[in-house]
Amino acid sequence: MREAAETYELCASLLDLGASGGQPREWLADEHPGVRGCAALAPALADDAQARRVLAELCLAPRAFDRSLGYGRGPASPALRRFDGPPRFDGPPRWALIAARCGRTYDRPSELLQAAEMTLPLAFRRAPCPELGPYLRAVFPDGWPDAATKATSAQARLTRLVVERHELWQPADHDSRTTALGLLGLPADRAVWQELDGRPCPPYGPDIYVLQGLMAIRLRPTLYLGDGIKRTHPELLGRLFGNLLDAHARALADGGISGYHLTVESAGPGHRLAASRLGRASGAGRPAVRDRPAPSGVSQSAGRVAWRAGNVRRCERSGR
Repeated sequence: MREAAETYELCASLLDLGASGGQPREWLADEHPGVRGCAALAPALADDAQARRVLAELCLAPRAFDRSLGYGRGPASPALRRFDGPPRFDGPPRWALIAARCGRTYDRPSELLQAAEMTLPLAFRRAPCPELGPYLRAVFPDGWPDAATKATSAQARLTRLVVERHELWQPADHDSRTTALGLLGLPADRAVWQELDGRPCPPYGPDIYVLQGLMAIRLRPTLYLGDGIKRTHPELLGRLFGNLLDAHARALADGGISGYHLTVESAGPGHRLAASRLGRASGAGRPAVRDRPAPSGVSQSAGRVAWRAGNVRRCERSGR
């Protein structure tokens, strides 16, 4: 296991090797994401299939790539700044990662959609939109489709993702949003985006893509959480946590879980989910979550979350 300082030095060497035309292909399978990413960024590996897969994987969690290189953690690591020289990246390392992912060969634009969603919701806070911008260029290579042009399925899906995020269209971000979209040759009026979103989508074709992880729940919450709730519904997170805690409580009652404890630490805007392993069955001596009534003025889902959070804090104080 390498120390952090050693890993940063290795990442710096790989970046220098790539900048000088080298092909650090043997490092694409390294266990450390920063090492893999720095190797994959080498321009000489632009046509390498394994390097493209590494970039695609890391773009699903771009800020994790930042952390893997020590970005935002005190003194700059060698992977971020040359000794007595300029920074290696013009901004967070994830910007270079995203630009490389979108600038290299890919089979279909729809392959980029899941990673594009990871750049929301602060996409238009900065011009020229260094995070979502490369994805928009890739999906809209010829600019905004006119009324006579049928949007591709990838364009329709990305448009829907952008339209549904209310935080992207706040008045406070009007100037930066207008500048960013103008530089991309795209409209800055939400109504225009909604119009494209309202057009009939083309039938599924060769650019269909597979939903991975929690993306299916984020895009189609009604399939998992019931009717009447959309992606932007204010109770979406509470409903999701409530259902999850209910399922966990049922598993405990059925004896299907032993030694694990699922908790939510806050019922407010700062929800955080945690799973911990205990020395004994985590359900012993604890009533089912659904048997606890919600506090006055709080929804049942939020009440379940709040009760579990309080229970966890009590357990931590008692050393259980």
